[in-house]
Amino acid sequence: MDALRQIEYAGRNCYRSHDKITDDSAPAFVRSLIRRGHLAPLEFADMSVELVTSRDVMAELTRHRLASFCIESQRYVCMNGEIAFILPRFYHESDEASEFWEFCMADAEQSYHFLLEKGLKPEDARKILPNSTATHIVMKTNIREWRHIFSLRLGKGVYPEMRELMELL
Repeated sequence: MDALRQIEYAGRNCYRSHDKITDDSAPAFVRSLIRRGHLAPLEFADMSVELVTSRDVMAELTRHRLASFCIESQRYVCMNGEIAFILPRFYHESDEASEFWEFCMADAEQSYHFLLEKGLKPEDARKILPNSTATHIVMKTNIREWRHIFSLRLGKGVYPEMRELMELL
């Protein structure tokens, strides 16, 4: 059963109107629920997404406690090859701040690999990785919570990298 049909089925229980379900009734019914502010049925369907973002955005995102997260572990995942970093919003090629950021990321990557070579476990070597380190996240929450997250994370004054991530969704 798709998400709209799940929401319709749950919502129609409130009105004892299951007999009004048709092949194409779900979209209009769900819109009417939202218009009336009857949002509880939206909790009966969920959506999962896979994201790649920086560790600092991940820290903000995981504040949404009604969501479930599976996050790439820096403890168990050994970054043997090149470490991926998320470019910060201030980054512009050939400007001094950006060049310094590149230097810092290269230094962190070399330091991480040095610590691994010296026998440290990834869980110890990770301590020097910066917030710009890319991380893979699978996130799942119900549709009502997604609406709430979007209302908070797409507004003015929101951390720009978070807003950009939410706009992609």
